Amino acid sequence: MRVVSNSEEKLFKSRAEAAIKLIEILPIASIEKDDSIIIAISRGAVPIANILATRSSCYYDLLFTKHITAPKNSECEIAIVSETEEIVIFKNLVDSFNITYDFIYGEAHRKYETEILKYQYKYRKGERISSLKSKNVILLDEGCESGLTAMVSIKTAINLGAKSVNYVSPVIPYSIVKDLQSVADEVYSVYEIVDFVNTPHYYQNLVQLKSEEILNIIDNSQMYLPFNKKERD
Repeated sequence: MRVVSNSEEKLFKSRAEAAIKLIEILPIASIEKDDSIIIAISRGAVPIANILATRSSCYYDLLFTKHITAPKNSECEIAIVSETEEIVIFKNLVDSFNITYDFIYGEAHRKYETEILKYQYKYRKGERISSLKSKNVILLDEGCESGLTAMVSIKTAINLGAKSVNYVSPVIPYSIVKDLQSVADEVYSVYEIVDFVNTPHYYQNLVQLKSEEILNIIDNSQMYLPFNKKERD
């Protein structure tokens, strides 16, 4: 990976170009041989996951998460919950704002029931995430910002019995790489950004994908595991 300071230069034209650059740094040969599965940890990562899965001949799935924000500030993310109801808390913020853990756990369960379950029905026809037991799991995102999504995804994969857990993102803030390396087996990124702005800043064209666009990708993919009935059965 390459360490760069923040600049106005766009590092990727699109998600497709980000996928191509990731292929250049990933051990594709090992992924093809190992019992690996790619897990897109955001809906925006689905186009990248589809390209990597097709290139490496391994299946992919989605992991759904929702951020929990402070009671009086909807812009301040204080925790995150995954679809297995694993929770990662930004302890410093929670303590500084005197937010109770009862609030966080209550919000986590509410987010699970009102939002995450809807994603499961929309993108997996109501099924749970594919089995990760004894799998080499590759967690993939289109960018990493606070690290909360990465951390809860790593925690979820470990608790689901993954053999190994690698984290992959085109761009990662330099300040959180060591934190990720302390919990993941490997961390892969095209660029580590010293003065990180946000993920869209580094793409020329990073529009938010509509549900219909994501469904079109997975419906037409041979590598999306939940819809691959032969492999699933």
